[in-house]
Amino acid sequence: ILSDSRLFFTVQDEKTYSLDANNGTTVWSSGFSYAQNKIALEDGILAISGLRRIESEEILADAYNTLQLIDSRTGRELYRNYDPLQKGYNVPNDFRYGLTRSVVIQNKQIYLADENQFLSFRIQLN
Repeated sequence: ILSDSRLFFTVQDEKTYSLDANNGTTVWSSGFSYAQNKIALEDGILAISGLRRIESEEILADAYNTLQLIDSRTGRELYRNYDPLQKGYNVPNDFRYGLTRSVVIQNKQIYLADENQFLSFRIQLN
């Protein structure tokens, strides 16, 4: 995502980055989620949906959905929900499932979906 001379992106090493788009320097970077799938940005709020691996010795461990809201200027986490669908929702060993199909923020409302679920949350900051 490119916004206000800043570039925001995630990589599969569990990191999210904010770079100065003019010179490429890192403004901030931080680890969020396990496998970030979608990000969205509106009004200084960066939303990241992805999967969090359950602690396991297995190579293909099960995972939970994650949703995190980040202050795009500082990289500070504003909100974290490690299981927005329901407690204990077990995503099969298939990264096509979970809240991975879309994440959109519009008018302080966040929308997430996959093949089976649709969620909408209102964002309220104190």
